[in-house]
Amino acid sequence: MVMGWSGLYFCVAKLEHLFGLGETLSLWVAAVDVFLFIFLSGALLLRVLLMPQSLQEELSQPVGLCASAAAAVATILLSYVFIGLGQGALGLQSDVGKQALMSIAQLLWWIGAGLELAVSVGVMVVYAKWLAKGSNSLAQVAPVMFIPAVGNVLVVLSGVALGHEAWSTLQMGLGVVLWPLVACLLLMRVRKIGPLPPLAQPSWFISLSPPSVIGLAFLALQAPILWAWVFWWVASLVLLGLMPVVWRVLHQPFSNTFWALSFPWAAWCSLSISLWGGAAQGAAPNAFGVQLALVLVTVMLGGLVLWLSARSLLLLRAALRA
Repeated sequence: MVMGWSGLYFCVAKLEHLFGLGETLSLWVAAVDVFLFIFLSGALLLRVLLMPQSLQEELSQPVGLCASAAAAVATILLSYVFIGLGQGALGLQSDVGKQALMSIAQLLWWIGAGLELAVSVGVMVVYAKWLAKGSNSLAQVAPVMFIPAVGNVLVVLSGVALGHEAWSTLQMGLGVVLWPLVACLLLMRVRKIGPLPPLAQPSWFISLSPPSVIGLAFLALQAPILWAWVFWWVASLVLLGLMPVVWRVLHQPFSNTFWALSFPWAAWCSLSISLWGGAAQGAAPNAFGVQLALVLVTVMLGGLVLWLSARSLLLLRAALRA
């Protein structure tokens, strides 16, 4: 949920900057994002204290360990949100306020980057153990394995702004290497075992994240904009290929795995705003039709995130009653 709301914040903040608007809407999105992070972190702490056995069993499997990387990714993304707040209206009110926000961003970045690296190494170790078991190893391959790859690339977005460009670039390299490896494993899994179970179908949308985030990372590193365009086109082709998956997903009962649709779309949308909206140097020239399309895509993203939040709250209420 934090990943989805953070992605929405990036898109809304970029559009506000593009049209010269205030920061009211993005501040509200950031407030919801921070609240969700605190709430879910507390829930995770309760799980560690009350149900450590189930958590240990989950982390002993590659899929469960990869899914746990979402916590590290959420922490990295929230650090970027605090950077945006520190550089925006909140940070401009006083030097003390800006310094406090940037200090929080710094702390969150170190925690998130460290967790992400630990999870990535852990995934490789755990999966190596499953490979030793033989035929069942491919059954543990799923699109959630893209999350560690994406997280290592996301380190760049906050890292460059916080002055950690060298380390961020190094960690990005790990993510770029993991992306095609996971893609090859997924192709082997589908070919030998068959399609994913219906409940896991929404996770296919995570495959949109790596090319989108790599494009954003190249922009943050101020690399030649051609590289960002290359990965935008790759991401757009992946998005087109995912349309049949989205259609099937929307015709099955809701589950929290539907959140897999949110952040990848937000990452692609954020990259599109930067390139097509003229937010990056050397981007495509601004045009009314392009601006309108970017606004519509962001509005659809906001509607998706609100709908997912409402459905998740209904699931939580039903679980508490049970």
